[in-house]
Amino acid sequence: RLRAEVAQLKSAAAMEREKHAAALKAAGEQRQAASEAQRKAEAQVRHAAEEQKERESAAQAEHSEAERRLNSEITTLKGQLDAAEKKGEDLQRATREREKKLQQQLDAANISVENANDELMKSQDAQDDLGQRLEQ
Repeated sequence: RLRAEVAQLKSAAAMEREKHAAALKAAGEQRQAASEAQRKAEAQVRHAAEEQKERESAAQAEHSEAERRLNSEITTLKGQLDAAEKKGEDLQRATREREKKLQQQLDAANISVENANDELMKSQDAQDDLGQRLEQ
């Protein structure tokens, strides 16, 4: 009877060992699967971080290029504005000089007209005097 109990205990212990071994094996497989999943997740995180860094770098490069183009356009437009302002000032100066010359010509013409009128009046006076003398 003792032998039967010992055999039964040995059998129960063996079954318990097998059960624990199976549970241990299952836990090991779960741990390995979890470790593999963790490695994959970490790789995905690294990959996503690298892609994000590349996108940020590309966006920064694009921003820098856009800023460079904008600054270039601003410089070009400022140059065009300066040239247009200078041209406008030159045109105003030339117009003022032309107006001044025309005013001088007008003044000279007015003086000539006044002189001609004076001469005409003198001539008419002389003609009137001559006409009166002839009538006498």
